[in-house]
Amino acid sequence: MPIFLKVSPDIEDHDVKSICATVSRKECKVDGLIVCNTTVSRDGLIPEENVQSETGGLSGKPLRQKSTELVGKFYKSLPGSFLGEEMMGGFVNN
Repeated sequence: MPIFLKVSPDIEDHDVKSICATVSRKECKVDGLIVCNTTVSRDGLIPEENVQSETGGLSGKPLRQKSTELVGKFYKSLPGSFLGEEMMGGFVNN
């Protein structure tokens, strides 16, 4: 059964590097990453979204820029042999 590690968007750059170094080790049994999970932070989100007063995990459109940037950081930090062929993201109901 494949094992995936779900990564929070609330991590720092040094965490990205540490996670990439760990999952890249041959002895690591992680098969893939889910980047990114929900956020509890409201910093740096799309200002026009009325989410500042909401509580709990947040995902979807307000998190789009932040999650896209995080996927890019993982992409640049992981060896090509680890990267999969598919990425998927949040769903937006228009």
